[in-house]
Amino acid sequence: MLSAHIFIKKIWLSTLTGLFISRIHGEEFLYPVAATGYENEQKVYILYQKSLTHIELWLWDPLTKAATKALLSTFTPAGVKMLPQDIGFSFIDNGRIKIKMHSKRSPKSLEWYEPVYDIGNLAWIDASCYYFHAKQQEHYGIFQGTLHGEIDPLVIKKGKDCMYPNKIESTLFYIERTPDMQGGSYALMRAPYPPTICNPINPFNNTQDFERHVSELLSNNFQQKEPFIGISEHEKILDFGTQPVAFLYMLSDHDGFCIGHPTHLDRHDIVMPLTCYYVYRMTLSGSVSVSVGNERSLVTPMWHLQELFTFQIPLELLLPESSSRLYESILPLLPYYDQEAIYFVDSADRVHPERTQTDTALALYCYHRSQKNITLISRALQTQQSYFAPLRIGNRLLFGGSALHEDGRQPGTPTPGMWLNEQGLLCIELPSIQI
Repeated sequence: MLSAHIFIKKIWLSTLTGLFISRIHGEEFLYPVAATGYENEQKVYILYQKSLTHIELWLWDPLTKAATKALLSTFTPAGVKMLPQDIGFSFIDNGRIKIKMHSKRSPKSLEWYEPVYDIGNLAWIDASCYYFHAKQQEHYGIFQGTLHGEIDPLVIKKGKDCMYPNKIESTLFYIERTPDMQGGSYALMRAPYPPTICNPINPFNNTQDFERHVSELLSNNFQQKEPFIGISEHEKILDFGTQPVAFLYMLSDHDGFCIGHPTHLDRHDIVMPLTCYYVYRMTLSGSVSVSVGNERSLVTPMWHLQELFTFQIPLELLLPESSSRLYESILPLLPYYDQEAIYFVDSADRVHPERTQTDTALALYCYHRSQKNITLISRALQTQQSYFAPLRIGNRLLFGGSALHEDGRQPGTPTPGMWLNEQGLLCIELPSIQI
């Protein structure tokens, strides 16, 4: 399963014609994960979780509602990412990265010889290179990979976890965690991103090279590669102290967002409280230049941390023993950052905060950055039906979540679901709003 790094080491613990396909309440989910405009046709990739061991990826036409399988049911996809130039997509299947080109019938596996595991989401630099965080030995590091199966370390620090990398032009931002007995300390780091290193000679999945490195591993002759970014090139630009943070998302080289989370949870907790933070750089008032010897330079920019809002996620969607656990863990529930708005899901009743919470279903909200206020976007009418974070397609937001039985659907309020139309084609419905 894809490691979303749940960040707590231990939890203490419709009106359309057709036949709606039945499902078990709270255990099946349907939500959009990516969009493609391949061959000038706007379509959406939708993940369908029938169970924790049955995950399907569908390609959906939002106009006709018809859907076709994007992958065979033998795959268990997670972390779907579109490749640059919209030539295909990548996904993680049981811990292995696979690439599905639009022009090919079947996906290809990237065979690695480096001993890394617990792979985080991929971020593509170009059509042949990507970067990600993963574990090597006992700690997380940041790596760069190619379509040829080559993996090179970018950031490896002894005794530290380096996670959630973001490449902005020629700069790499990431979260660094220094563990200790109390939980550790966290910092926002910055370093120059080295030129991408791709070997155009090696063919896709070079079998001879792969077998050679496997032989080195088995014979204990394998030498761990030195990271491309030297220790002296890293700069701590913001200290979070003991506040755990994760899921860094940089908008630019001077601002971005991250999610704060608790250090531990009690076994009786039913929700996980989270905080959305804004990290940004600003110069000191005046920005006057200062003299240093015979040179002059501007005052060093300062980085700041601003709390935007808090929200909470039901633990039944995350706990390993829960029958309602999401295969992709917290990924479908993370905020969607869209220019001046942040769309997020929350189980707290923000419209009637005085009410005692008895329903942990997730509703969709919008945080308006300029007004600094929150408005309700959509809340399901059915108890315990949750919506997930949206995906923007043009001027509309598509969102999914838990699906209902046919008798639970309310006219005029579309809920995530699947049915067969009169021609026998499988169709999908997702709620949406215009923005």
